[in-house]
Amino acid sequence: MINRMNVIFRYSFLGRITEIREEGCLKEVLENSRFVKRLLKMRNKYRKRVASVLETGSAGRRIVQFKNELYIFPVKVGSIIIVIAILFNVSFYVLFRNTMCKEMGLLGWIIEGILLSMGLVGIFCKAGLIDLMETSLFIKWINRCKQSESEDK
Repeated sequence: MINRMNVIFRYSFLGRITEIREEGCLKEVLENSRFVKRLLKMRNKYRKRVASVLETGSAGRRIVQFKNELYIFPVKVGSIIIVIAILFNVSFYVLFRNTMCKEMGLLGWIIEGILLSMGLVGIFCKAGLIDLMETSLFIKWINRCKQSESEDK
């Protein structure tokens, strides 16, 4: 009984994978395995079903709508963060200016005003993430730095 189980396991998918030492043999075993073929067939059927449901159903349209809204999301979130930070900074300055030893100065107020106006414009901005990636010099510079790092590796 144990010998028979040993033989069955040895020539099964899992047994053949555990005995492989070379990479080329693993690819051959995976391509010829009935188990892997069944898994891939099940996955393809599942993908087709999900795709057909998403194409025809209202849930699919809502998901596509939500995806399109997410492209505008980073601009709005960044703007909201900037506006909240500036409003808190100004309010804390007004509340604690007697206890603080530093004055903000004219240049500080100008910078705060510029950042606040940029934040408010960003909240109502209709530009998406793709538009930003195509037009922003800063994002282009970051992408170039990432590409040069990946090429160095």
